[in-house]
Amino acid sequence: MDAYRFGNSLEHDPVTEPMMAWLSLTLSSTSYLFLKDDGDSIHSYPETDKLYRLWGFINTIFDGSNIRAISKEKSSVANSLAKNSKRKLSAVEQLSNVKIGHKMDTIYVSGNVELGCLEIGGVPCQTKAWHDSRMKMPFVMKDMLMNIVKKAAVKLDDC
Repeated sequence: MDAYRFGNSLEHDPVTEPMMAWLSLTLSSTSYLFLKDDGDSIHSYPETDKLYRLWGFINTIFDGSNIRAISKEKSSVANSLAKNSKRKLSAVEQLSNVKIGHKMDTIYVSGNVELGCLEIGGVPCQTKAWHDSRMKMPFVMKDMLMNIVKKAAVKLDDC
């Protein structure tokens, strides 16, 4: 209850102080989920509901900036490009199928540059899902970083 009241008591101008507006709304909306005692346990929510209801504050922190949070199991373009970098022309060798990048719960994008990702589990102690995310996230984030470095190098060459 204290977090809810504190969030509502923060005085701010949402236009000139967007971070204070974000903090106030986040404290109020997130703590409200824990105030209800109607038998609706957060632990029983499906993964997608947890992503949007419990972790939505991470995505909304970017409101008002050039960074967008793309959710719903979005495939990483940077990871897909890295997986397909060794493909050959079909006239020279048989062309293998195009590989799709790993799907993440949320991918953070600015323009056409992927900046990061988020993967959450649906239930506590979800060993397989936790292991899978620990395996795929480093690869996806490395590919995102390599893509950023390539684009930055091209921009430096243009100067």
